[in-house]
This record gives sequence, C-alpha cells and structure tokens, in this order.
Amino acid sequence: MVKFLTRSIPVVVNFIQHGFGLFFAALIAAMGGSGWQVSLPSVVGGVVYPVATYFVGRLITPERVTKLIALSGILIATSAVGIYFLNTFWWLVTWSTLVNVAVTLYSVPSQLLLRRVQGNRPGENSLVKTVSHYLVGVSIGQGLGVLLCGHISAVAFCSVGFALGVFMLIVMALVARAYPPMAETTEKMAAKSSEASDGKVPKMVIAGWILVALLSLGLSMMAASVTFRGNVLGISEAVRANVLSARSFVEGVVVFLLIFSRKWMDFRFVPVALAAILAISLALFGFGTTAGLFYAASILFGIGLGMGLFFNAYHSLGASGATGKYAVVAEIVMGVTQFLGPVCGAAATPARSGLPFVIAMAVAIGVAVFLGAYLLGKRTANARE
Repeated sequence: MVKFLTRSIPVVVNFIQHGFGLFFAALIAAMGGSGWQVSLPSVVGGVVYPVATYFVGRLITPERVTKLIALSGILIATSAVGIYFLNTFWWLVTWSTLVNVAVTLYSVPSQLLLRRVQGNRPGENSLVKTVSHYLVGVSIGQGLGVLLCGHISAVAFCSVGFALGVFMLIVMALVARAYPPMAETTEKMAAKSSEASDGKVPKMVIAGWILVALLSLGLSMMAASVTFRGNVLGISEAVRANVLSARSFVEGVVVFLLIFSRKWMDFRFVPVALAAILAISLALFGFGTTAGLFYAASILFGIGLGMGLFFNAYHSLGASGATGKYAVVAEIVMGVTQFLGPVCGAAATPARSGLPFVIAMAVAIGVAVFLGAYLLGKRTANARE
C-alpha cells in the first residue's frame, strides 16, 4: 500500500501544477486582467523552476528526500488556503510562485524516493520501473489537472489542493517509517551504461540533456505554430486540437509501454534515432499541407517525446547515485527550455509558411549528426584500439 501511495505522488503534484496553472490564468482573466497579467504567473514559474531546482540539488541527500517532498506538500496546502482568502492579482502571483517552488521540491526527490521504494528484486530492472512509474504519473497528473480545473468551482479546487497537500504529508510520514534511507548505490547496469568510472559526466547523460532541450523547445514551438499554420491552410480548429491531442495521447501510451523496457536505452544509436524522428516530424509539419500529414507528424513527435523523456530520466537518474545530481541538471535544462520555448513559439507563429519548422528540422538534423559523432565516434575509436 505504501509503495502504491508513493507512486501516486507524481500524479498529485502534476495535477496541482497544471490544474493551478489554468486556474490562476482563469481567475486573473475573470478580474479583467490584461494579457501580460494573465501570463505573468506562468512566466514567473518558468524563471523560478530552474533556479529553485539548482538549490534543491545543493540540499538533497537520502535523509532529506522525504522531508523535501513533505515541505512541497506544506507549500501546496498553504497556497490552496491562501488562494481562497487572498486572491488579488499580486497575491495570485505569490501563490503561483509558491506552487512552482513546491514542484521543484518534489521533482528530483520523488524520483529518488520511487527508486528507494521500488527496491532491487532478482531479475528486475528497478531503474526502469522507477522511471516508468514517474513518467506515467506525470502524464496522468497533467491530464487530470487540465481536465478537471475547468469543471469544478474555485472553492472545490482550493479544497482539493489543500487535501492533496495534506495527503503528501501523510504519505511521506508512512514512507519514512516503511522505507528509511539506506546506503543507496548505482545499479551495475546503470553504471555500465553511463560509463561513470572516470569521474566525468557520462556521455549518455549529456545526450539525454541535449534531447530534452530539443524536445522541449520543439514541443513549445509546435503548439503555437500548428495552430497558426493550420488556420492558414484551412484546417479546422477541431482538427488542429485533435492533432495536438494526438501527440499527448501517443506520448502517454509510449511512456506506459516503456514499463516493459529491457535494453534499448543502453544502445548508443538511440539518441541519434530520436533526434532523427524529431527531424522527420518537423519536416512533415513544415512541408505538410493536409490534416493527415499533421496527424502523422504529431504521432511521430509523441513517440520521440515519450522515448526521449524516458531515455533522459533513465540515464540521468541511473548515473546520479543517491544524490540525483544529474537528474537535477536535467530538470534545470527542462525548466530553462520550457521558459524559452514559448518565446520561440511566439516568434515562429507569425510565419505563414512552414519555414520555422524547416529551420527547427535543420537544427534537429544537426543535433542527430553531432550525437552520432559524439557517441558513435568514441565507440569506433575504442574498437580500433
């Protein structure tokens, strides 16, 4: 039961993050706020996330994992109560900032905690299970947060937020008793795949960071540009929405299926293949003129996104040991690109042609070539020796 409750934490926090994100925007818009006021909480959150994640990386230890997640629950509960009593514009920005700090306190610690709770059973790759349960929880939480926030009242949403914050405190108390911190070591498989023996950042970890940056920027640009270009091409609003939803659905299915992963994450050509998949997807968006090609592009992007996030989390977490140091960097990279992504998307939106996608495709091809030389070149050199 405790293990199941621990696996629910990513669902809870992502429900809060994405549900409250829309909730804040709706409240400010209802007040008659301007465009910049409606977007300010998300902009502040984009700045806060990578900065706060850096400090979490400095603080985290096996003994502090449950305490950091418990503090995240306290901040979520506090924000939920605060929104009910103090909901002027600047107070809403304050509560939004607290929620984003709470998310940073949970993100890497929860991955380490899932790994601790998962344990090591004979014949089982616990790292794969950890990454899969984490990403599946993220997908479910995001979907539920966005789905439900528009269908319940403000009082009900604040009540749910408070209850979930308290729930996190209770779960952490149970986990601290059932799964105390122990000497946690990197698994042999992860150590082998990451080649962390020389003290340098493993190449597969760096490849994961590069993939995450590329995927995050591409995702933000896709959402903005598909909407605008689809309209120019005469594709209906419903179809455009379905195209974007297809990406999300495919990503969720891929992440779920990766629970059964075995060895593919350790092959050096995987990052190259994922960058190539993204390049093909962007090419279809850039040159495609029909809804069918847009659907194909969205499905390919969803496959690349699901596998890319899994690859990154697998190697970053596996090579981090008990401190999650590489996972922290991965979260910082994701936070920065999520902040810059909307800017790139907004810049690309006015283009009436597929040029922004073509440029992004060229970048993805460049990344694929670089990763091929970076990862496969070393292998060739070793073979010659």
